Amino acid sequence: AGTFDAGAGNRTLAVPLALGGTHTITGGGNITFNGSNNSVAAASVVTLGNAGAMTIDNGVAFGANLTIAAASTGSLTINGNSALNVATSITNSSGSVLTLSNVSMSNNLTILGLAPGVVIAGNISEDASPRSVIVTSGALTLSGNNNYTGGTTLTAGALTINNEASLGTGTLRLTAGTFNAGAGNRTFTIPVGFGGAVTVTGGGDITFTGA
Repeated sequence: AGTFDAGAGNRTLAVPLALGGTHTITGGGNITFNGSNNSVAAASVVTLGNAGAMTIDNGVAFGANLTIAAASTGSLTINGNSALNVATSITNSSGSVLTLSNVSMSNNLTILGLAPGVVIAGNISEDASPRSVIVTSGALTLSGNNNYTGGTTLTAGALTINNEASLGTGTLRLTAGTFNAGAGNRTFTIPVGFGGAVTVTGGGDITFTGA
């Protein structure tokens, strides 16, 4: 626990970053960690107090859960390939976005928190077993061409996709919340299951053709 102050101005730190416990990271500008072997080694609660954006290059190995605290003022971007080595939850309780590039899952991913929530801008892959993406609160935006097979579940909050391939090849389960199919017409060939009060929206026609 404690506070790391990167000082005034922008900072680029060529060292690995290991998050664990409760920390505040602050500074007068953008903060970039571009070392290798970055990790979330224990249940981490991070408050981003920097005036600009925080970036972690080269991905993160998730060994536990990550929470962006409500008091955060900065955004966080994780570039490279992030590995989900355990059943991971990412909670973004701040009003700033958390952006991940590519994600490789060897366990399931659960999204919680508030909007704008979490954006996965790259691709999501899995190991030899089916892995799932679950939104239980907050917001998740998927943009990549994803090949995970365990399905996508929305139980509350908002799920936005930017192309038909963003949902992988498993079943889309919508039990509550808002599903936003994005701009333009969408045709989904994966199975879909509805249950409860769900809002389905988008910028064009939405067609489900899966069995």
